Amino acid sequence: MSTGPMETRDTAGSKETILIVDDHPVNVKLLEKILKSAGYGTLSAENGPDGRSLAALRLPDLILLDIMMPGESGFESCEKLKKDLRTAHIPIVFLSAKTDTESKVTGLRLGAVDYMTKPFDKTEVLARVGRHLETRDSYRSIIELQAAKLKQVHEAQQAILPRPVEFPDAVFGVSYTPIIEAGGDFYDVFPVGEGAFGYFAADFSGHDIRASYNTFALKALISQNTGPQIPPAETMQVINRVFTSLMKNGEHLTGVYARLDRRASELTVVNAGHPPVLYLTAGGEIRSLAAEGDILGVFDDV
Repeated sequence: MSTGPMETRDTAGSKETILIVDDHPVNVKLLEKILKSAGYGTLSAENGPDGRSLAALRLPDLILLDIMMPGESGFESCEKLKKDLRTAHIPIVFLSAKTDTESKVTGLRLGAVDYMTKPFDKTEVLARVGRHLETRDSYRSIIELQAAKLKQVHEAQQAILPRPVEFPDAVFGVSYTPIIEAGGDFYDVFPVGEGAFGYFAADFSGHDIRASYNTFALKALISQNTGPQIPPAETMQVINRVFTSLMKNGEHLTGVYARLDRRASELTVVNAGHPPVLYLTAGGEIRSLAAEGDILGVFDDV
């Protein structure tokens, strides 16, 4: 019968906190003694469900998880911990008296980072715990650095996207919700002469940081290759030539360029593999412009 999580034994000012999940109090006390001697704080639970609840609540830095427990085995607990977004990132080290390869392989396949056999050796316990905490710290640093980099790229991307207030005469609105923080979704609005504006939308294959960098190059190409005397089709051809030389195998982009001259009541649309342009007529009817073309960055001629 479960009595809930065992007594919590946090060490004030400890380096990190280790959760011990084992149904044998003797094993728990021994591990607590070893870990506390090195300055670690400890938490403990006597079964898998209580251990998972405590892990989700307290988010320990590492979990020492016994395999052979009544009810829910350590393997089952590990699988559930790794499926829970709150605890999936916590490294797990299995504890067992078993030394067979099959048990070790099963544990590693379920997401554990290591396997310690009983009886415990103080030197080995501290060495393994220390190593996995260092690995976790290194991984965390990489993730934080990548997150900071993505944030910078995201902010830079936002800075190059025009807002309706910047071009009130263009009369446009935007709903821009990228799937990830920095990706290949792009749009631009720009004047192309008196009373005329260009509206450009594009999507780079792959939603990663490389795709986001390509949006800056596209912004520059549009700025340099649009104007009253440059037909939209020619702009698309220039963009295609540049990205055909820049993009790797399998990469491409789709794009659509609509140039609207309100004074002449003229709309020109060039589409390169992008979803069609929809427009609202004066009578309130929504129509689709069937302009079609090849994707960009793959074929020499489009």
